Amino acid sequence: MKTFDLPKDFVEFLAHSDWDFTLSNLGHPIQVSLQEIEGLKEEDELGYLKTVVIGIIAKIEEARKIAADSYLDEYNEKWSKGGLITKEEFIARMKIGSINVPDWKEAFLEFDDGCDMFWGHALSVRFDAAFDIQEVTLEG
Repeated sequence: MKTFDLPKDFVEFLAHSDWDFTLSNLGHPIQVSLQEIEGLKEEDELGYLKTVVIGIIAKIEEARKIAADSYLDEYNEKWSKGGLITKEEFIARMKIGSINVPDWKEAFLEFDDGCDMFWGHALSVRFDAAFDIQEVTLEG
């Protein structure tokens, strides 16, 4: 099974022609799921998944910054078990945990902070079909 570390391996990932692969970002594994999408032919599923994954990875830094802008204050006020952290520290803790594609209209990126910052909850970023960030929520 081939592992592609994104964004470094974008070209190789795009050229890969079957489902026998795993994904990571900076060595951190990414779980990816594609729901059955009405109107999407089975032979087109892999290509669509690749398009979505690459669209989201291209916006990963923006997603991290928006998530930090949305939840840093709440983390520092309600969730922190230690001292206050900076926006840069918050962003550095957010690793890609999963990408879920439920339909044509949207996709979700879930961050795994690896530090249990939100006591088992995760930050979820919702993207529209054009990969514009629509909202960040705390899930779980």
